[in-house]
Parts: sequence; C-alpha cells; structure tokens
Amino acid sequence: MTREFDDDAQPDEEQELAKMELRDVLTRIHERLATALEFAALPNALDRMTKRFDAHAEELIALKSVPYVDVFFSPVLSELSMAYESFAACLGGVPGTEPKAERERQLLRQILIGTPKLIADRSLDPRSEADVRREIYGLLLHVFPDTVRDPPIPQVSKTYKPDIGIPHLQVAIEYKFCDTETDLKKCLEGIYADTKGYAGSKDWTNFLAVLYCTRALMTDAQLREEERRVGMPSSWELLLVIGQGERKTKRKGATDSQKAVTGETEAANAAATAAT
Repeated sequence: MTREFDDDAQPDEEQELAKMELRDVLTRIHERLATALEFAALPNALDRMTKRFDAHAEELIALKSVPYVDVFFSPVLSELSMAYESFAACLGGVPGTEPKAERERQLLRQILIGTPKLIADRSLDPRSEADVRREIYGLLLHVFPDTVRDPPIPQVSKTYKPDIGIPHLQVAIEYKFCDTETDLKKCLEGIYADTKGYAGSKDWTNFLAVLYCTRALMTDAQLREEERRVGMPSSWELLLVIGQGERKTKRKGATDSQKAVTGETEAANAAATAAT
C-alpha cells in the first residue's frame, strides 16, 4: 500500500509543511551522499544512487506500509540508506553502527508508540498491563519472529524478567499500565529499580519502557526532564502513550459491601441524632 500522508484528509497547512520538510530532508541527504561519493571517486555508486533517486521523482515523499502493522516508511529513504551502507562498507564500516539493526529498532519504537491505535482498532478496553502486553506481543511476533515473553536476566540475588524481548535486536521491553498519578509514580519507581537490575546484561543492551496511560497524567517534556534528573541510563528510553482503558477494581464485592455498611452507619447516626 502506497500513500502520500493521509489520502482521505483535506490538505491543511500542517500537512503541507510536513511534506515540504520531508522533501527537503530527502533532497539534502541525497546531495550530501552524492558529494561524498564524488569526493571518494566512486562514479558507479554515484550513478546508481542518482538513478534510483530520480526514479522516485514523481513520488518522492510517498510512503508505503509495513505488512500487519499500521506503520509507514519512505522507500526513498530506504534507497538512500542502502547507498550509505554501501559507502560505509567501502570505508571499512562506521564504528559502533549497525544500520539494519538500528532501522529495525526504530521500527520497533514506532510500533510501541502506536500501541493506543492498536488497542483502539481492535475495540479493546484494557483493564491491566497484561491486557495491553498480550496484544502487542501477538503483533510483534508477525514483525520480529524471535519475539519472546519474560526473557530471564539473571543477577546474583535475583533473576529479572522483562515483559517482552527481541533477542536479535538485544532489546527488552517493559509495559506499565497507569490509570492515576499514583500509578504513574509507582511505575516510574519500578522502572528506576529495573535499570539497576538489568544492568550488565550481555544479551540485552537496549531497553524500552512503555508507560500506557489511560489519560493525560504527564507531558512528554515532563517525562524527559524526569529522565534527566534521575540520570536515566542511555540504554533506556521511556515512551509515554495515552490510550483507552481503565484499571479493573480488585475487590468490587468488598467495595460494594463497604459502601453498604457505610450507608447503614450513616443512617443509624442520623436516626440517633434525631432521637436526641
């Protein structure tokens, strides 16, 4: 499926600006790569990249969808990334980078940020993080077949188990369900503890914690400031999303009984007051 942003929506200034920015970014990337290839005396590589780029001239900012996932990507950017990887290989590679793995991690991040849309599209009304986690796990299996649940991270005194893991990306994922500000505070405290427990693992080097909130409990700017103040490790990233749902009352029967007793007590007190 190919589209240019939202085919059904009426054009607006924000969308037009986004189109202009994407076109400008892709053009600048192409020009910089072309300059680098020319400087490195790689005329064949430059010619191949330019022909592929020109082939998309009529649909430079068109987007295509990833199967099974409501996530779109730019074919032109993929072509430019391929040219960059080939150029980097000629130079012996870029230290510390793994282009393919990094692209997959970015795709994973996009999918996790889209969790509320996934829940809404399936007409679900989650009551706990288990409800949300179950849906996202089923989806990730289609995109990353090696996705696993509760991968163990052993330490001396305890074995930690993040919610979801993708071994070939070395990414572990935690989901937190936040229905109130108190929930959010507890979830953040739990994540801070996890950063210590997961530290030092050779199998899991990147961590994504998704804070699934049922209403606006914190802005993204506030969360980034929170990360800065607590000194969140660079291997961790917190993703704040807002979706539908409501935490399930744990003891509904007990709560109803408590309300009934309270009502009876108030009635008794009122009667006693009237008698005096």
